[in-house]
Amino acid sequence: MYNVTEKRTGELHGKSYTYICDPDPKQHPTWWSFIDEEDVRKRWWIINPGDVVVDCGAAFGSYTLPALAQGAAHVYAWSPEGMDVVLSKNLEANGWTSKCTIFKTGLWSKLGCLKCPEKTLPKLFSNPEEAKKDPEPGATFLVSTLDFQIPPNLRHVDWIKLDVEGAEVEVLKGGKGVLRRWKPKILVENHMFKDPTIEKRAHEFLDSLNLGYSLIATVPYHGVSHSLYVPA
Repeated sequence: MYNVTEKRTGELHGKSYTYICDPDPKQHPTWWSFIDEEDVRKRWWIINPGDVVVDCGAAFGSYTLPALAQGAAHVYAWSPEGMDVVLSKNLEANGWTSKCTIFKTGLWSKLGCLKCPEKTLPKLFSNPEEAKKDPEPGATFLVSTLDFQIPPNLRHVDWIKLDVEGAEVEVLKGGKGVLRRWKPKILVENHMFKDPTIEKRAHEFLDSLNLGYSLIATVPYHGVSHSLYVPA
């Protein structure tokens, strides 16, 4: 499925890393070079040495790898649907396997089986058999919560990045404990083409926690937008 055969060098804020990609130009932009994400990384993805990063929807590592290149102590990355295989290869290519914990599940506000149609919001089912009965096509995978999967004995969590195909608010709900304990910076890709209200709902949810989060900016780009939230 993934013809990842070509190694390339990426760079962010003066730090370089190696990544493996599909040499087909029709596929490569889909995986690595969305213009909006490249701009967001240059603008906001500034990781300090020793930071602990949570990458929800890591895919092949387009945020995980530059975080580690900048000196992140560890990244906890969620990369379901077989994309974890490529992420593992990218980590190995840079010698960073021990610095990243990969979860092959997805994330939500509770346990279950999630179906992700291409153009509509994800739907949660109690188990894979129930998901199979749903006629709408879409990828399915098991989901857990941030509060359940992030180790509670960490001294700090400094960043959360969300790129979860319309599940933004549900993932935040499942990480209320993480947010309250460590108050990390939060970078959200709002999938507006799936739900035009998702950006507003994510903002309102963070406000409802009364943790002092400020919305620094929201940058729109076609059917998505990117928002950066910073705690007080």
